[in-house]
Amino acid sequence: MKRLQLHRKISEHPELLDRLSDSKTAEMLRLHYIDGVEWQRIAAIYHYSIENIYVLRRKAVEELQRIIESEVN
Repeated sequence: MKRLQLHRKISEHPELLDRLSDSKTAEMLRLHYIDGVEWQRIAAIYHYSIENIYVLRRKAVEELQRIIESEVN
């Protein structure tokens, strides 16, 4: 899923984030995609490295893709 598509999907359906298995990662995505907080700031808020934030983001995006695909099928 491309970033713009993901951003649009989360903006239109923020409840998708509630279906993620990790609530902290869901909140990080909510901060970025809904509230517009930069990834660097989110890393500082949670005391994570930016690299760790990107790993968590990638895993969450993969999980969201599975969730979205399961709804389509």
